[in-house]
Amino acid sequence: MKKIAILAALLVIPGTLSAQVKVGTTGANFLQIGVSPRAVGMGEAFLAVADDAAAIYYNPGALSLVDQRQLLLSHTEWPADIKCEFLAFAMPVPGDAGVVGVSATLLHMDDMEVTTPFYPNGTGQTFSTHNMAVGLSYSRFLTDKFSFGITAKYIQLYAHDVDATGWSADVGTNYETGFKSLRIAMAVTNFGPDLTFITESFPLPINFNLGFAIDPLHSGPHRLTVAFAGSHPSDNQERYTMGMEYWYSEMVALRTGYKIRYDDEDLSFGGGLRTSLGSMAAAIDYAYVPYAKLQDTHRLSLGIGF
Repeated sequence: MKKIAILAALLVIPGTLSAQVKVGTTGANFLQIGVSPRAVGMGEAFLAVADDAAAIYYNPGALSLVDQRQLLLSHTEWPADIKCEFLAFAMPVPGDAGVVGVSATLLHMDDMEVTTPFYPNGTGQTFSTHNMAVGLSYSRFLTDKFSFGITAKYIQLYAHDVDATGWSADVGTNYETGFKSLRIAMAVTNFGPDLTFITESFPLPINFNLGFAIDPLHSGPHRLTVAFAGSHPSDNQERYTMGMEYWYSEMVALRTGYKIRYDDEDLSFGGGLRTSLGSMAAAIDYAYVPYAKLQDTHRLSLGIGF
């Protein structure tokens, strides 16, 4: 039961303390769990920073910045042995016809024992539960500075032989202003019809996002990116996040971020390594997030470009 309670809390995060917001009124909130350690290390102020396969999740409008085939695999350790897996693959279309991508998100845990009032310690049977989303994305430049993208997702919530299925869409844009290195990005995520689980229907966690990013330092081997993002979720108050990413020789990265109006988290930290393997490129990223009420979380990803 402890695992079920923690899973329920995770599915409602970000959640919570204000009676003036519609907390707990949406479902499938696993769609809001950050999947990229690079983004999470920056406090998820990533909307106008995304330039890799993780753009499929954060801003499909920025997926057009991917200039080679990329595979991204990430893993997140949540409390009570709950885990989140994310896979994304992006590929430029020949003839400068844009970039396509596919993705899959899976939130899962170990099998749990079936208990009843007559068998509180278990019946000897077990059951499983998971939440899953599979997406297909497309993005392209409409001008030399402005790009647009969309992701369509199939969603499934499954628990003990009962499931709910549906679909949602993410739409995003990315604009390189031409003023120094300023980028502006916007995205609407998780837009779609209500899901029905058994007899209860609930809306998806729609989110409206706006982000900015600029490189105040880009000289020699040093590059520093500063980013800001704001969001208006359908089930909570407006939220803000800021983050920084420092690269040395485009090989070693350090990251930090700070979230505002998030009830259970604020600071985040991370780092990354990039290297070339012949004609291929590899990237390893890590993020650490301390939580006030839950266990701290760790995220790790492997990216391959070819």
